[in-house]
Amino acid sequence: MNKLIKIIATVALLVAAVVANAQHEALTTTNSSRAKSYYYNAKGLFNKRDFVNAEIEINKAINADDRFLEAYLLKAELCNEGGFSECVIESLLAARAIDSTFFPYLDYNLANALYDNGRYTDAKHYYSMFLNNPKANAKSKELTLQYIDKCQVAIDLVNHAVPFEPKSLGTDLELPYEQYWPSLSLDGKTMVFTMLLPDSLHFYPDGSIVRQEDFYVTRFIDGKWQPAVPIGAPINTTGNEGAQQISADGNTLVFTGCNRRDGFGKCDIYFARKNVYGQWSKPYNAGGVVNGPSADKQPCLSPDGRFLYFSSDRAGGLGKMDIWVSELDANGKWGKPKNLGAPINTPGDDICPFIHPDNQTLYFSSDGHPGLGNKDIFMSRRDSTGKWSEPVNLGYPINTHREEIGLVVDNQGTTAYFSSNAYSATKNIYTFDLPEAVRPNPVSYVNGLVTDAKTLQPLKAQVQLLNLKSGDTVMSVASSAETGDFLVSLPVGRQYAMLATSPGYLFNSQHFDLEGTYTATKPYSVNIRLEKPEIGSNTILRNIFFKFDSFELMPQSFVELDRMADFIKNSAGIRFEIGGHTDNVGKTDYNQQLSEKRAKTVCDYLLKKGVDASQLSFKGYGASAPIGDNATQEGREMNRRTELKVLELK
Repeated sequence: MNKLIKIIATVALLVAAVVANAQHEALTTTNSSRAKSYYYNAKGLFNKRDFVNAEIEINKAINADDRFLEAYLLKAELCNEGGFSECVIESLLAARAIDSTFFPYLDYNLANALYDNGRYTDAKHYYSMFLNNPKANAKSKELTLQYIDKCQVAIDLVNHAVPFEPKSLGTDLELPYEQYWPSLSLDGKTMVFTMLLPDSLHFYPDGSIVRQEDFYVTRFIDGKWQPAVPIGAPINTTGNEGAQQISADGNTLVFTGCNRRDGFGKCDIYFARKNVYGQWSKPYNAGGVVNGPSADKQPCLSPDGRFLYFSSDRAGGLGKMDIWVSELDANGKWGKPKNLGAPINTPGDDICPFIHPDNQTLYFSSDGHPGLGNKDIFMSRRDSTGKWSEPVNLGYPINTHREEIGLVVDNQGTTAYFSSNAYSATKNIYTFDLPEAVRPNPVSYVNGLVTDAKTLQPLKAQVQLLNLKSGDTVMSVASSAETGDFLVSLPVGRQYAMLATSPGYLFNSQHFDLEGTYTATKPYSVNIRLEKPEIGSNTILRNIFFKFDSFELMPQSFVELDRMADFIKNSAGIRFEIGGHTDNVGKTDYNQQLSEKRAKTVCDYLLKKGVDASQLSFKGYGASAPIGDNATQEGREMNRRTELKVLELK
C-alpha cells in the first residue's frame, strides 16, 4: 500500500478506526436500511481483500444515501488500495463536507493525500487546519510541522521550475511492455535496460500472468536507437534480472538478481563479463563480503572499475535503504562495504546510485532529502578530500510527486536518461537535456595501447592516472590482455601523470595536460611501450620537474618520485642509475654540472624514501645524449629529461 492515507503515532488507519465499532454504534445514515446493507457488504468484501466487488457495494451505499459519512471513508480506503489518488481526495473531501469533526485525524489524512498527489498548497492548508485541532497530541503536531516545511520546500521547487523537455528514444523502442533502468557504455552507443515481460508459463492464483524482468540491448546507429534485442542467455533467465549497469568499456555487466540459489539474501549483486568474441560469461555472485542476508541492489561501478556503489538495507546504515561502496583490492577482491554516510544517506530511503564518468559527481534517488514527495533525484559532488557536498534536488518538473529513480547521465554530462510512466500508458525510457546547475564536471577521454617495447605484442598492465597537484589517484584501470587497449575519462584542465606497470617490466611514465576536450569517440590517444629490465634498458621519468635553471625539484615531481621509490624497492636484484640530461642551450660545462646536480637531487630524494643505496647511483650527461632535435623547441623539451636506467641484474 502506498502512503496516500497515513495515520500518525499509534492511531489506526482512518477507515479501520471508523468501521471497527460500526456494528456496535449507530452509523451516520439514518434514513436508508439499504445503504447500511450495502455498507456492511462492502466492509466484509474489503476485509476479504475483494476490492473490486467492495467498491461496487460501497458505491451502491453512497447512491442510496449521499450523506453517508462512513461510506465515503471506506471508499477512500478502497481507492487507496487501487492507487486512485484523486478518488481518495474526493472521498475524504466529501466526508469532511458532511462533518469535519467526525474523526480528529481527517484533516491530517486529507493533507497527506493531497501532498502525495502533488497538491502542496492545499496540503499545507489542511496540515495547518489539523494543528488547530484540540485533539491532536504533541507528537502529531510535531510531525505535522515537519510536513508543513516539506510542503513549502515543494512549493518553492515548483515556483522555480527548471527547463525540462523529455523526449522518447524513438518508435523502435516504444514497446507494449514496461522499460526502465537505462545504462550506457562510455561512448554512449550501447544501452542496456530492463524490460518487464509476461511469463506465459506461470500464473497467479487469480489466473493473471506472472511478469518477470529481462535485459535488452539497443545500439545507437545512424542517429537513432535501433530495435532492442534480448541480451540472451546465460544472463537472462526465467527469474528476475534488473537494476543493471554496463561498465565504461561495455565489457562488464553488474546487476541485481533476486531469489537465486547461489544468493546470500533475497537480492544479491552479480557480475558478467564479455570475452573478445562478444560472448557473455555465466553471471557470478559478487560474494559474501558485498552480499549478505540483506537486500543488496542497484549496483553501479565507478568509471575505472575500482569502486562498487550499491543500495542496501544492511545493518549499520543511517536509514531504511542506504548507499554503500566497496573497493576492489590489489588481488581483485571486493573489500568490506562502507556506508557513504551523511550528507548522502538519511533516515529514509537513499537508493539508485549513479557515479558519472568524471568519478566525482553522484546522482541518486531519495525520500529523505527535501523534495517533492515520494522519491526525488539528487546530485552531490565529491571534493579532493573525498567529502560529498550537500545533495541538490534536480528540480521540478524533472522531479514530481511521483517516484523518480534510475537516472543516468551520458559521458559528455549534458544528456540524462530515465524511465517514467508520466508521458505514456506504460513506463518507458526518456531523455532530456540536463540543466547546467546539476551537470557533472567536464571530462575528456584518453585511450591507450600498452605493448611490449620490442615485440609490440599487447600487454595487460595496470595504468594509474595521478593528479600531479594533489597526488591523488584519479583513475586506475587495466589494459586488455588480448588487445592492450584501455579507455578512461578524466576531468579537464588539470595536469596528469600516467604510470603503467606490468609484472616483469619497467614502469612507464607519461605526462599530459587536458586543456582541451576529447570525446569518447575522438579521445586523446597515447601509446605505451614497456621495456623489460635488461642491462642498458631505460625509461624516461616524464613527471620530474625542476625550477628554471635550477636543480630544485618542483612539488608536482613528488607524485612520480614516490611511485618510483616503491618500484625500485620492489625490484630486488636490480641496480639502477638516475641519469640527468639537458638541451644544448648554454655552455657545455654548465649543462654537465646542472644535469649531474639534478640527477643527484632525484637520487637523494629516493634514498630518503627508503631506497637501498646499493640499488642506486646517479650520473649527469649534459647535452651529450639528445633524443630530439635541439634546433626546435619541441626537440629541446624532449632532451631536458630524467631517466631511470638498468645498470646491473643479479
